[in-house]
Amino acid sequence: MRSVGILLIACAAVLPALAQEFYVVSAANSAVGGVYRLGLADDGAFVQHGFTAVKTINYLIRHPRQPEYYYGTVERLPDGTRGGVAAFRRAANGDLALLAMVPTGGASSCHLALSPDGEFLYTANYGGASISELPMRDYLPQAGRVIAHSGGGPHKRQAGPHPHFVGFDPAGEHLLVPDLGLDRVLVYPWQAGVGVNADRVEHLSLAPGAGPRHAVFTADGGTLYVANELDGSVTSFVQRDGRWLRAYSVPAVRAEDIGTNYPGAIRLSADERWLLVSNRGHNSIALLATGPGGAMTLRDVAPSGGVNPRDLALSPGGDWLLVANDKSGTLARLRFDAAAGRLELVATTLSLPVVQAVLFCEP
Repeated sequence: MRSVGILLIACAAVLPALAQEFYVVSAANSAVGGVYRLGLADDGAFVQHGFTAVKTINYLIRHPRQPEYYYGTVERLPDGTRGGVAAFRRAANGDLALLAMVPTGGASSCHLALSPDGEFLYTANYGGASISELPMRDYLPQAGRVIAHSGGGPHKRQAGPHPHFVGFDPAGEHLLVPDLGLDRVLVYPWQAGVGVNADRVEHLSLAPGAGPRHAVFTADGGTLYVANELDGSVTSFVQRDGRWLRAYSVPAVRAEDIGTNYPGAIRLSADERWLLVSNRGHNSIALLATGPGGAMTLRDVAPSGGVNPRDLALSPGGDWLLVANDKSGTLARLRFDAAAGRLELVATTLSLPVVQAVLFCEP
């Protein structure tokens, strides 16, 4: 078995809450790039159980109806094509077997989502100023259509569109696309068997220069939270009478640190009382308390355990947080005390090159 070269920094207790295995994505453009299957030893150390080589893979999701199938976005296909997706099937032991790789038609594919019925795969193409809609056949993505975005914003990084995330509302009726270059979240109507309607897209506007990156819904679909990369904020939208209204916007760090911060991923706790946001630049994880009508209050900020925390994932029990710090190649673990509203860095591991995403394995 390959060795990840993991170095345990500190861990004082057995951590049964994280006994479940998880996948960690390394976007390295070399033989060490791919999907690592990890778990925890009895002493709390991270242990490698498997590895699937895929150069430049940067995100990973699983099929909503057939959990043995997984999909990832890749920066560059083996033939040099910029922007693609990889399809995997999980073996009985949890290893992922690569089934196919397909171009998306848009450069720098960085995020993906399957439609509620599993019949379409969507990607955000950051460098391609577009999203892709790929029909599925026998759980494998096929060539599809590319939907271009247009426009820009006031920031120097907003010369053009930069879609950064694709995701469905809880009702499965709309595909939402935060576009960092446009200061908008695009809301595409979606229909089973048909796909998105690009002619009826709704635009949710952020503050000029906000740079929306990732988003998360409440379970009832009534509140949307957006992490904004360029101005270091988190913005909430609430739905009233069928319309989305911008509600609150708060910094994801303390006021004195706003200028050095570029939020990345955003997650909502199972009880929806807490938002967790990765702060790149500031290299921390923010914990925000949620309130009525989309209100948010910054409650705690803890070190991320490395440089440039790109992704994070709550453990199935909700007591622990895994953080992928891509520039330091560091996977970190934080204790999450939901009752007290506290985060605490517990242990870190090193030598996972360009680590960019974390996903807990399906039970």
